[in-house]
Amino acid sequence: MSVDIFDALVTVRCHIAEAALTASVLGAEREGHGVVVSDKGLVLTVGYIVTEAESIWIVDKSGNAVAGHLLGYDQISGLGLVQILGALNTPNIKIGRSEELAVGQKMLLAGVGGRKSALDVTICELAPFAGYWEYLLDKAIFTEPAHPDWGGTALVGADNKLYGIGSLILQPENKSDSARNMVIPIDLYSEIIDDLLAHGQRNTAPRPWIGWYIQNTGNGPVVLGTVDSAPAEKAGIEDGDIVVAVNSVRVHSITETYKAIWSAGQAGVKIDLAIRRDGELRVVAVSSVDRADMLWRAPIH
Repeated sequence: MSVDIFDALVTVRCHIAEAALTASVLGAEREGHGVVVSDKGLVLTVGYIVTEAESIWIVDKSGNAVAGHLLGYDQISGLGLVQILGALNTPNIKIGRSEELAVGQKMLLAGVGGRKSALDVTICELAPFAGYWEYLLDKAIFTEPAHPDWGGTALVGADNKLYGIGSLILQPENKSDSARNMVIPIDLYSEIIDDLLAHGQRNTAPRPWIGWYIQNTGNGPVVLGTVDSAPAEKAGIEDGDIVVAVNSVRVHSITETYKAIWSAGQAGVKIDLAIRRDGELRVVAVSSVDRADMLWRAPIH
């Protein structure tokens, strides 16, 4: 692996505003990896590190630090883009095409710190991924063994190109299985780079967001909690509610639930949720919002 690949990796350190929606969940001080993807000083990382950042510092492998500015955050892919505001001696990595990846392919999942912070991995699955925080990827990359410091890591191929950004570690359901990482495919970045540079977000009609956390169970999707002051809380959705239907469409999983909500229209549309609580079926009307409107924004773009 070329040393230039490791030189293109940086540390992303963020302080989050106290008033930020995500501060209580993700913390006010965040740190992860980032990848320099342009000779213009663009750094790509996983979005949860930088969303609602009040200040950002980019640190190269030698410990040199300069300020960064959040250019954009894409809620659909989960990617964040930062502009380096000073001079760092960091090359940029070339972008591959994640659609060309195959199960069984050998890759490198690399973080800041050179070869000792990189892990030889195998693509074990290419499949949809649904997260409990209203997040869905149609085709995520899963790799094993799991990188222990995964956030913002670079999935690199034998051709020294970038194929994905590390997002999560997933623990096995069975003791005989091993933990693995979920990686965001780089093709999603290629789709939105122009929008992020021009608008700071994807330039499409915003999806309806209701602000809850739900999980699959044998009885159907179950509410784990709600976001403070979000539509779900305001409508009276409670922990333990079982989601039965969305706008009269029966749902059996969180994936079906998300798709039914998003197909209802853009942010602001009313969502009728049929839920079961204490054995009783009831319908709750939820007025959705654009999640971006609830996020703290820096004073400049």
